[in-house]
Amino acid sequence: MRHRPTVAATLAALVALCSLGCLDDIELPPLEPALLPIINPVRVPEVLLQGTKPAGTGIILGGERVLEPDSEESWSWQLALAPGDNLVSAKTVSASGLQSIGATEALVVY
Repeated sequence: MRHRPTVAATLAALVALCSLGCLDDIELPPLEPALLPIINPVRVPEVLLQGTKPAGTGIILGGERVLEPDSEESWSWQLALAPGDNLVSAKTVSASGLQSIGATEALVVY
């Protein structure tokens, strides 16, 4: 059976090649954003999501681009909640449209 490398191993190999200058023209996907913890349950219909991201990226929440790429390394977004469980899935996006491979997820209970 043939061994298939993990995404992390593949990215690590690409980063190693980039450090040698071999892949200068290849853009790698940005890292996923960090999200500060949310204390559940939330008793108001909106919550302020806050976290960090790589400079030069924007934020995608639930598949929708909510923040355009900028030079900031922190981000925040006021999210409207539905009653019950709200799954938040956050990704980063570069100026060229390349999205992070991974997503940061959190559950917000309202």
